Amino acid sequence: MAEPFRLNIGWYGGGGFAHADWRFVREVVRGLNVQTVLEYGCGLSTELMVVMGLNVTSLETQKPFAEAYKAAGFNVHLCDYDEGYPCMLGLWDLAFVDGPGESERHDRQKSVEHAMSRARLMYLHDYNLNQFEQLDASPDWGAATVYTPRQSHLYYHRGHCTHEKLALLNFVLAELLKAPVHEDLLKDIGREAG
Repeated sequence: MAEPFRLNIGWYGGGGFAHADWRFVREVVRGLNVQTVLEYGCGLSTELMVVMGLNVTSLETQKPFAEAYKAAGFNVHLCDYDEGYPCMLGLWDLAFVDGPGESERHDRQKSVEHAMSRARLMYLHDYNLNQFEQLDASPDWGAATVYTPRQSHLYYHRGHCTHEKLALLNFVLAELLKAPVHEDLLKDIGREAG
């Protein structure tokens, strides 16, 4: 595997994407054969996912990050959060929601809303940024991980995940990552199997 392109300031620099976060994402990506990612907020995660060979489209609200990553050859689109994200056609395997950054604004509702119709799985980094409520209220989305403060969370779209994919997701979370699995996932596996 090639060395990651070093644009980001590092694991503990300006963001909070830590080794444990990357391990979680990496195992989900590998275990579920994720190929395409729609990312909200570029940074170290962008570099790591591209090095894995993933097709990553990043939506960035901070001009310096968007310009630096675009100049380095990454697929980045500068967006104005207040005006909304651009219309994006297609369905991505994973929406990676880590933007806008907590220091920029304390709200990711628009990011989650935009991603809900564009992905099969949704990874939510960070906590308490108004990003869980829409997914929890939607009958189309199920929680894969149990909510705990300061932890990343994974959701799945019920209409885009087969029983086999849900069972594999359960295996990756429970067996490989030893993460607490949400009752939504266990119910949906049982409902699909029955």
